[in-house]
Amino acid sequence: MIEVYIIGSDVMMESQISTVISDGFLALTTLHAAYNVFRSSYVASIGFLIIAMAACLGTARFGQQFPVNKLISWHEYMIWLVGVAGLPLISCGYCHLRNSTLLSNALLSGCFAVLLLQKQLTDDVKAICRDGIGAFSLLVISVVSVAGGISYGVIGVVLYVAGSLVMKITLQQLGIKTVDLFHYALMFGNIALMFGLIKEERPVYYRGT
Repeated sequence: MIEVYIIGSDVMMESQISTVISDGFLALTTLHAAYNVFRSSYVASIGFLIIAMAACLGTARFGQQFPVNKLISWHEYMIWLVGVAGLPLISCGYCHLRNSTLLSNALLSGCFAVLLLQKQLTDDVKAICRDGIGAFSLLVISVVSVAGGISYGVIGVVLYVAGSLVMKITLQQLGIKTVDLFHYALMFGNIALMFGLIKEERPVYYRGT
């Protein structure tokens, strides 16, 4: 998902700096989202925290010219965890807004199953689980948002999908790093998803997850 360019130290450092900045903005805005949605759904708040942790590790990784292997491994693991846990937990927050217990339980069951079996899974299977669960989570958010008239939820999903599509194109000839565009798309997507949750907040007497 993340590309590192090593054609000369100057090029590499310039490339890393832009990624440090985009990852940093993503981390800060997602931490802000985690704090703001806690009252509406602490489960969704945990999901945002997972994304923020991945972005923080990305900032640390690309802030160094030669990051240690352990940091790289943790960053890659957290990126994987975003798909199999972060997005599903945010999706569960949307499910609870509409009392969609069945969908929420299905998401959590899939999450826990993959996490429990992760050591037995090959890298290819892990990637399929990450992409599959992440995509299903976004689909659930979009369905719940459309059914409930939550426009921010739809916008958040659109931005996530747009960010994923951007990663598949090449803009290097324009001097634009697709990974940075991906980070900014996720940043605004998380802000939209945050507003979708807090705008639809339940009454004070209800503190469901």
